[in-house]
Amino acid sequence: GVVHRFLLAQEFRLLALMLVLAPVPWLIDYGQDHALFADRRVLEGIRSDGGLAAWVRIPDDVRPAIAERGYRVCEGRSVLGLEFLRAPRIGYFVVHRVRWRFPEFDPLLFRCFDASLGARLHEDIRRVGGGFYDNDGERLRFSGSDGSNPAGNGRVYLISIPWGRGAGGAATTGARALVETACRAPVALCAWVLMRKRMWPWIRQRYRGDTRFDAVAASVVSTGIVLLVAAVLAEAYLRWRIPFTETEWPAHRFDPESGFVYSPNTRVRWTNHVDFWVEQTSNSLGFLDREPVVPKPDGMFRVLVIGDSFVEAAQVRPAEKMHVLLEARLRDALDTDMVDTVALGRSGTGQSSQLVWYDRYGADIDADLVVLLFVSNDFTDNSALLQGVVHGWDPRRPPMLFHEPDESGLTFTRVGIDPDWMSHVLRPPHARPDQELHQQVIMERYPETRAMFGDWLLPDVYPDCMFYADELPPVFSRALASTEHALRLFRERTENSGTALLLVTTHGVVSNWTWRCDAVKVSRSRDPLNQLRRITGIAGRVGIPVLDLYPAFAERGDWRDTQFAYDSHWNALGHRQAAEEIADHLLEHRELL
Repeated sequence: GVVHRFLLAQEFRLLALMLVLAPVPWLIDYGQDHALFADRRVLEGIRSDGGLAAWVRIPDDVRPAIAERGYRVCEGRSVLGLEFLRAPRIGYFVVHRVRWRFPEFDPLLFRCFDASLGARLHEDIRRVGGGFYDNDGERLRFSGSDGSNPAGNGRVYLISIPWGRGAGGAATTGARALVETACRAPVALCAWVLMRKRMWPWIRQRYRGDTRFDAVAASVVSTGIVLLVAAVLAEAYLRWRIPFTETEWPAHRFDPESGFVYSPNTRVRWTNHVDFWVEQTSNSLGFLDREPVVPKPDGMFRVLVIGDSFVEAAQVRPAEKMHVLLEARLRDALDTDMVDTVALGRSGTGQSSQLVWYDRYGADIDADLVVLLFVSNDFTDNSALLQGVVHGWDPRRPPMLFHEPDESGLTFTRVGIDPDWMSHVLRPPHARPDQELHQQVIMERYPETRAMFGDWLLPDVYPDCMFYADELPPVFSRALASTEHALRLFRERTENSGTALLLVTTHGVVSNWTWRCDAVKVSRSRDPLNQLRRITGIAGRVGIPVLDLYPAFAERGDWRDTQFAYDSHWNALGHRQAAEEIADHLLEHRELL
């Protein structure tokens, strides 16, 4: 009777479907990296490695999986002698979910860490600890979360290998969001059916013709007014906290002499809807900076900072930018107001394309010191072929300046800015970028490039990550040669004008191995310090002094705190630390001042 009718009711079917689907997003969340479907191996035979570090031999049967899919090191605590917590697949559910909601709550489950890079150079693991780890293919060196040595703190450590290559990436995250939306749809359907088929008929039958209906209606109206007022207040608060929701990134003005710059005196609003909401105005030169004083006042010491999106710094307010803070710090240290800074920065550029800015604006700016900011993707950005792969430009007709070497690597051809570059792009108009397609089109248009690409074919590995490999295909070696040539031209230009020159490498030249390239399969030996070695070697041959920011960032704490959670650029802390380190370096090397 009643039970049978309930089992056949639409509400019950939806409720059953809801209960079946509800755990699916939860299972996906755990299965991606550190729960149900992760391959876990408890580490045994842990030995002290000095300081805060310990080491253990990586089991032979685990090494292929680590090389293919990456890994994380996890720390657990044996509470109340519960030995079952040592099992790699037991006890990860409720408490771990609570820990995810409250990161500081970690009484008895495993906590997974991110890798530390450059440990062999900067001694991060032994000196800093903090859960940092690294491996050389045979041994795993790691540390505890609270400054204790894993060899003697009584905790359990294990390696967690993701369930599949690329787990947790953008594609997986998008698929998970789609599945979660589909799994939550029955909740709304169930609520609608209950309201439409059960609640509303009951309300109509209960209060029709009843004087008490007026009282209920008044209560409903008053509740609606309260909710409306709350919504208005919430809207006001959100508008105060979030000044805009739509980005305003005006079309870059294409200049046949300079490439892409902003239209002068144009408002730019940029946000990732999570970390920052910043509004700025471009100056008369087409860059996101203050208006430079031209001509330079007599007696003024001027620093010109040149770089890509880290100098453009669309993610922070103008007063928080590195070059502005550098100016203030130098003024305080030198006890003078006769120091100022000017910034020329645009995302997606390398030293080769930045050279045209110096040629065009350098004489008017009249800098006494030029600071070139080198980031991890600049090797790629200095290659016409690799930029063609990334952006879909014809490498022979690009919208920016490049210098391409011949087979000997000694003679360079200036690949100038093509005013008609849009007529020669590698994909149909308005089509989405497809790097694999771009590479195939380039090889078809210019068959001689097949030998340059060698055995590197997308989507095996992102171009920037290849510069961590020990051996490079010809196209990447050419990118190194183009970078060296561009830096040599910068040195010649500054020497001719009597201007000092400093190359600053961001912490990402080392640390990008962690968040972007460590899990990428590279079919050759690799080293997280290779990018740094290559750029410092180039600068040494050219004769440009180098300041590497990674050691200073690592000494101050976790370098991840210096960039936005959902954007790889510096936040206000990152800009401040960079400004302080550059200023201290200049004050120690007065010849640059």
